Amino acid sequence: MARKEKKYDTWEKVEKILRDNFGDLINDGLMPTQSMFAAKKIKGLLNHWKLSFIAEKLNCDLLYESDQWHRRSKYKDPDYIISLFKDNFPEHIQKGILPTEHEVRDKGFWSVETHWRWWEIAKLLNCRPQKNMEIDNKEYWKDWNNIKSSLMENFGGMIEQGIFPSIRMIKKSGLRGIQRYSGITMQEIADKLNCNIINKWIASDGHKVDSYYELVVDEYLCSRGIEHFPGVKIDEKHKCDQKLTDNAFVEIWGYSNSKSSKRSKNYNKRRLRKEKIYKDLNLTLISIDGNQLERKTTESCELYLNGIFSNYGFDINPIKPFDISNFSTYKWTFDRVEDEVGAIAKEIGYMPSGNQLKDLGKSILSKKMQQFGGKNLFCESLGVVCKNKHSMGTKQVI
Repeated sequence: MARKEKKYDTWEKVEKILRDNFGDLINDGLMPTQSMFAAKKIKGLLNHWKLSFIAEKLNCDLLYESDQWHRRSKYKDPDYIISLFKDNFPEHIQKGILPTEHEVRDKGFWSVETHWRWWEIAKLLNCRPQKNMEIDNKEYWKDWNNIKSSLMENFGGMIEQGIFPSIRMIKKSGLRGIQRYSGITMQEIADKLNCNIINKWIASDGHKVDSYYELVVDEYLCSRGIEHFPGVKIDEKHKCDQKLTDNAFVEIWGYSNSKSSKRSKNYNKRRLRKEKIYKDLNLTLISIDGNQLERKTTESCELYLNGIFSNYGFDINPIKPFDISNFSTYKWTFDRVEDEVGAIAKEIGYMPSGNQLKDLGKSILSKKMQQFGGKNLFCESLGVVCKNKHSMGTKQVI
């Protein structure tokens, strides 16, 4: 038999650890689950003491065996929950924000989450759940005020300029419940906020850019009189967001605050690969955090970018006001897709494949061809040969 760790070698020590971490749950006659032990980083205790033995010693019911505990628990009483939160989390309640699950667990109130859903508690206390609780709450996202306040909190600077954030931005900010559960379309939300949904931007100097971040940076460089060229290739496969001089390049990074999802991890790998390319080519890389641009007002964006570009020796004195409201939209239409694909097809003599478009930095054209009828339709329209054996099927545009 394995020798017991010193901190778990006597029942007195174990009982103290359990009551320190789960006192409230134990007093209620319930035994914490293995996942609760893991969350408190004391799961090693279960290597030395059986859960059933501990439950018997403490006179507690195992959660998965108990069938009556929820009926007799004080935690089912709404008045008790209200007083518990007000007494233990007064600062949160005063601000109208519900504490997170981890904050409640750290206080030892494990029984709360076994009796209540977080949005139900939020309703009781008239508080707003924090992001990690809001995501999958159907009822929360059916309230227009919750949708509006969440969007303004995360994208206030954009919305004030009449720009609606992209679905990717919304999901990245942990607000995917808006699209899932609100019951209204993104276009309807944009209309209510008096905003435009934009797929492509044209800056005031005529530069075509792919994102709101790039629009902000382009307009800033224009206001400072800094010569800049968007989308210039740095090698055969990669292009920059902005080229400033022969040696200085700008990259606007996303996903910096999100490391858990597969998409975020893949993005961060591509970022490291691209940063290595700049280093190997001995080029100056000016990195900008896109998250800092989407949440800030115009004035805050200007101060943030001033700090970055001044560190690289650029003159940040404005030659004209920094204004991101003078952009125009660059909408995708059948004619526009046909023109852009046609120019490439004319140069190479046939319809480009998806990989060829990707290598040219035009992978979006594959998606847009599919959206507007399929690759075969564009081959017929342009009168070019489609060499791709597995070409996209023609789809009727509704």
